[in-house]
Amino acid sequence: MSRLDTILPPLPPAGSIDEPNPTAEELAAGQVSDWPQALDANQALSDMSQPFALNAEEEQRFSWLGILAKNATFTAKTASTLWLCPVAEAEVLLQRWVDQQILIEKQWLQSSLSPFQHIYQLPALLQQVAYTGLLQLKQLEARDVHAALIERYQALTHKRLWHTLADDGYIHAHLTWHLQAADRCDEIHILLQEEAESGANGWYEACDRNGYTAFYCRDVNLGWQLAEEQYDQSPTQAIQLQCRYAMMTVAHHRLVTRLPAPLVGAFVRQQIWTPTQSITYLELIQDSHHQFEVLQDLIPALPTTYHPYILSVIQRQSNAAHQAQLLCLLAPLLETTLFPDLLKIIPSLSADFYKAIVLREISAQIPTPLLDQTVAIAQTLSPSDEMVAACGIVTRWPQTTSIYLNQLINSQTDEIEESVCSEFLVAIAPTISNAQKAQVLEVINSIEHSSTRATLLLHLLPNHPGLLSVTFRTVCSIEDERSCAFALSKIVPYLSEVEIQLTLNILEKFEDPLAYSSVLPPICKHHSAPNITAKLLKIINTLPAERDRGQALGTLFPHLSPSVQTEVKDQISAFTKLTAKVLSICQLANIDKSILPTALHWLSQCQDSNTQFRAYWTLSQYRPKLLPAALTAACQITDTDTQILAFQQLAPQLTHEQIQHVLGIAQQVPCKDKQQRMLNSVIPYCSRALLLNIQAHRKQHPSNQAYTSVLSTLKTQLTSSELKLSPWEARKRTLDSLNALLPNDLLAQTLAATFEFTDKADRAKSLSRLLPQIHPSQIDYSQWCKILRQLTALDYDAFLLNIPKLSPLMEYLAQPEILHCTVHNMQLIHQQW
Repeated sequence: MSRLDTILPPLPPAGSIDEPNPTAEELAAGQVSDWPQALDANQALSDMSQPFALNAEEEQRFSWLGILAKNATFTAKTASTLWLCPVAEAEVLLQRWVDQQILIEKQWLQSSLSPFQHIYQLPALLQQVAYTGLLQLKQLEARDVHAALIERYQALTHKRLWHTLADDGYIHAHLTWHLQAADRCDEIHILLQEEAESGANGWYEACDRNGYTAFYCRDVNLGWQLAEEQYDQSPTQAIQLQCRYAMMTVAHHRLVTRLPAPLVGAFVRQQIWTPTQSITYLELIQDSHHQFEVLQDLIPALPTTYHPYILSVIQRQSNAAHQAQLLCLLAPLLETTLFPDLLKIIPSLSADFYKAIVLREISAQIPTPLLDQTVAIAQTLSPSDEMVAACGIVTRWPQTTSIYLNQLINSQTDEIEESVCSEFLVAIAPTISNAQKAQVLEVINSIEHSSTRATLLLHLLPNHPGLLSVTFRTVCSIEDERSCAFALSKIVPYLSEVEIQLTLNILEKFEDPLAYSSVLPPICKHHSAPNITAKLLKIINTLPAERDRGQALGTLFPHLSPSVQTEVKDQISAFTKLTAKVLSICQLANIDKSILPTALHWLSQCQDSNTQFRAYWTLSQYRPKLLPAALTAACQITDTDTQILAFQQLAPQLTHEQIQHVLGIAQQVPCKDKQQRMLNSVIPYCSRALLLNIQAHRKQHPSNQAYTSVLSTLKTQLTSSELKLSPWEARKRTLDSLNALLPNDLLAQTLAATFEFTDKADRAKSLSRLLPQIHPSQIDYSQWCKILRQLTALDYDAFLLNIPKLSPLMEYLAQPEILHCTVHNMQLIHQQW
């Protein structure tokens, strides 16, 4: 079963009016409602002859609605085609029937995307009445009535080509069902082969343009199924059609895999795609990691009515880390009623660690009535992982703090990791009472690392100021300079002047220049005495690198007196390194406007594009008029990775024209991975028009290397197969080919094991490796069908490279001319896709 079947049920048997419904759009949107209670079903059944009053013409028109697929939605344009009347006239009658409760008027989830003002549905009960009446009225068999509908629609096409048919909100989703019901299955194959004026596949282009990509995929699956069923009547035709549909499938997959995740999310947000289109593409993605990336971007973009579907997709993900991340991303957006379903997924995750992470992250959103269920899930975890989950639980429900604190205190040594213990104590710090303080301090004192002890004490300090002395001593004992500086920056507001002097003594001993950046601003903000400022400047001036000194002085500058600021400006002006001077002066210019001309002067002397960008970017934070200069500098950066980082900073503030310029640069990047990263940096900020341009650019044909190679191989096989071999040569070739083959029993076991692989891509790759070891006589038709379908999990080029391996099986199951058909199919698909 295709993953697409999860959103589109299989087609019904030919001749049935029970079209599989609701559609994916309706399933996701929750639009399928019961027939209004005003119409009593039993009463309608007991009086089928006249369930409502219609005149003769209206009765005839009503009966034509019976031929539509069960529960399908349609429009006045659909009715006008069936009734051979103007659309406006059909709309009036349909609206009257809505008022009379004969029809239901539906609302699409994104009505702004629908070209139709009104969308209708005929209740199943009344549809059966209409269908029966139509057959009696026309005195025809069901297939003939379906054929009549087909002819009425085909009269609206150009040169009887279905892809030229205008959208009416119904026929594109149900044409193949009507063709099958009319016993015109051959026309389904013709439909799926139509070519548009652009050279692309006509039916795909029509469906994709109108938002019916899901139905196109279902049509291809139907065509493939019909091809499999006709093997007994026409083996060659059956095999060549199956191969064509397999190539169409992987060609469409290629379109999907070439769409980056941010682009899919942006298409939904900008209403270029309907939600159902994005879901269709999601389901067609073969690579599990790419599907995960697309889901990450779709979750914030899809309407909340799609959340039940998203939960089902998350549940069937094979990677527990991906499942955990997706659940955490979905939870803040989830409606309260769906949290029980979310909690049911958590126990199925493959590792306690991921279960704990999810519980910790989503606890803030879990409704209070689900507290017991949440705690019960946490209790199934290991002691350390349960405490991870408790970090979220105690934040959401503080009344559970004492329970988990006692559990932590009574736990065995090494039973709970130090980092987990620390995280839990941070979570409960705001709510710890004086009675619990002694217990918490006992746990903190048992922790080995001073930086961890200091962090915990700092979280307790706001509510327990009596801990200042022990906290300060602990902070001062931290050996790692950056960790110590960070901890000092947090405790500085609580320190006396004496303690600040001790802090400065510690800073004097620092050797890492980056350690200063976090602690300098709070010291200047809370302790601005001249002696303290003077000592800070003295410490900074010991830094050997001008860039480090300039950054530290720039951090200190807003907190200095005017006279000291003048000294700092003179000091930076004396720098000998142009890069350090430019970046430092620009940093000062954001505080002192008088420095701007000097900053721009030195910036004009700098030739390094990266430095220019950093300087202009710094200045543009307070002077937006300089943003174009920052962009110009970013565009001239030669290192692609550095340029990508620059564009990521700039993107939120760029105009339409500026983003268009960045896209032009991205298209010139030779490395596809880096090109994609550059595109991803601006896609969230692209307009609808720019997104369409990106999509058009990505549809350009990729490398033809695999196609050319396989086509050449097949033509060589064709030439050799047409040569007449002597009996001796034929016998020798047969014996040579058997040397590398697997015995029948081993082949059967290998195939069975391969088919049991859970990952489709792994299954396909294994089959690909196995093909050269299979003799055609070892495979029956059902196995052929199964192998071919499994191989569509390969990417497009890999699938093409397997066609020569499949050709002996194809010739054995069909006729030698199958290779000619395969070459033709390859050329057709290559041209259309």
